[in-house]
Amino acid sequence: MGPGGNPNWKKGGPSPNPSGRPAEHGVAKVKLASQIIDSATDILDVMIKKAKEGDSSAAQLVLSRIMAPLKASGERVRFSFDPSLPLSEQLAGLRLRWRQTACRPMWEGSRSAPC
Repeated sequence: MGPGGNPNWKKGGPSPNPSGRPAEHGVAKVKLASQIIDSATDILDVMIKKAKEGDSSAAQLVLSRIMAPLKASGERVRFSFDPSLPLSEQLAGLRLRWRQTACRPMWEGSRSAPC
């Protein structure tokens, strides 16, 4: 017998449970699953209705069951560093280039760009 079993029971010996598993074993679980399956359409309709009314928990539950989660996707970023310059100057140049390329199109004409 494996770990956690009856150490007194030996293969080929008398059964430690001669009357077997009770007939009602697992019936409650089967009944509950059957009721849920029978009510699934109604439950789904209620959750969709709540999601449409703005319940974010209901929306998250419904969407998590029908759509795969979005995964982050990113491309490699390449930086050209000059090993002869101090790191502080290289970072300042990167910040400046980032502000010119990433922020400008989004905030053109705005007085306070978040960059």
